[in-house]
Amino acid sequence: MAKRKASVKYVSPVKTDLLAQKAFFERLRTAMIKLIGDGYFEKIPKITLLKCYNVRYPTVKIELDDRIIVDAKERKKYKEDFNNRLKTLQIETLTGESISYASFLTEGLFVLQVFNHLPQGEFKEQDCIKDLLRPYIDGKWYSSMVWKLYVDLAYYNYTLFDFYKGSVQFVFAELRTVKAGGSNTVSLARVPHQLVSEEIDNVVRPIARLGYLPSNTVEWGQLAFVSAAQLGFNDVVSTEKLPIYIQHHALRRYEERSFDSAGAAFIMLGHRFAFTENHTTVVGKKHTLLAFHAGVHKIGYFVVTHHSDKWILRTFLLLTNEGTPEGEKLKELTAINKIDAKYLKIDTMEAFIHYDIIGDKKLSAIFTEAGCGPLLEYAKFFDRSTIEVKSADSMSKYLFTAVATDDIEDRD
Repeated sequence: MAKRKASVKYVSPVKTDLLAQKAFFERLRTAMIKLIGDGYFEKIPKITLLKCYNVRYPTVKIELDDRIIVDAKERKKYKEDFNNRLKTLQIETLTGESISYASFLTEGLFVLQVFNHLPQGEFKEQDCIKDLLRPYIDGKWYSSMVWKLYVDLAYYNYTLFDFYKGSVQFVFAELRTVKAGGSNTVSLARVPHQLVSEEIDNVVRPIARLGYLPSNTVEWGQLAFVSAAQLGFNDVVSTEKLPIYIQHHALRRYEERSFDSAGAAFIMLGHRFAFTENHTTVVGKKHTLLAFHAGVHKIGYFVVTHHSDKWILRTFLLLTNEGTPEGEKLKELTAINKIDAKYLKIDTMEAFIHYDIIGDKKLSAIFTEAGCGPLLEYAKFFDRSTIEVKSADSMSKYLFTAVATDDIEDRD
């Protein structure tokens, strides 16, 4: 006997609308509590609340171009992850409360934008509410929080970075932060890189121009120009500022060694060179080492060389790699060589993430003495909850055995 289909209970449009009203009023009440405190929502008359309901802001949605994310399952997952980030990531209000990005971009913005422009005499307590909301708009809070939101969301697009195709950016033009009456729809766009070819070590290689790519646009902003003095070069006579490029190889090495996205490094370097005059460098014979920070932690160097009319970032060295001051100091303290470092996996972030180096006082002390301590702090940024963090005892024995052996050979 065939199963009967479950009947769908009919809900009238009137009841559906009443349920939607109730849900909106609750979200609006929550947003007001977060922004200005409890008790103010109740001062708003029902007729004003109904007007608010009729002009409420739409839920934020993401539209995806299948030319950027080709696979249908990946597009579905991207949307799910995007919506989860909107619900999870938080903005701190001036009351010390936190409001999710999803709430901020809908009811939060509604309160800040609409309640600040209500017609005079709309209801008795509106001036009091306006006064409480004014610091959000008049001060730096609003602009800084919107910028933070753009940057935080943009970070997750760095995984879609493609050296040859371009960087992926959100298009925020329809958000209510940008456009009054916007659909609150976010889309993705790929911004092409400025690629040229350069002969390096007798091989023609592709390089990409560095510059500032604003987080809420789809066009390059200020392109980067850098002088020899800024990079610490003393043997380059010209004082002219030259464009700066990066090899694909440098970004691959960055990703392999730092366990961070190449796209993140590309954008951060461009921003830095476009707006920062002073750079921390270590000058070599034919190159300079440009210190690179992940957040506040120095994790390594990009190797920069001069090529007639441009600068090129050639490769990336983690602090522990040979050729860096810290790597050479570590080599001096432990007597390990490049092969040892590779065996111990300290030539990339793998060892620092998968082993409890910081829990071994003697081992962490030697890394710190060598100047590699920032890598121990940088490792804390990675989610280690899903991996087995192993004891660093075997690494410690290996390193200090090498030190002891070297001491014996020196005495002989």
